[in-house]
Amino acid sequence: MNHLNELPRDRTLMVLCRTGVRSGDVVRWLQDAGFTNAMNVSGGINAWAKQIDQSLPVY
Repeated sequence: MNHLNELPRDRTLMVLCRTGVRSGDVVRWLQDAGFTNAMNVSGGINAWAKQIDQSLPVY
């Protein structure tokens, strides 16, 4: 929260975590703080690794 003013408001903010749940919470929090440019990567890193980049390790 201390660095919120350092986030760009003129660019898209892609937020991700392992499964997309925590990042979804963060996106809602950012949107409540006025960041209309925040987006969640649905399914998180696990979905990205499965659908986009199979070379990415999944834990």
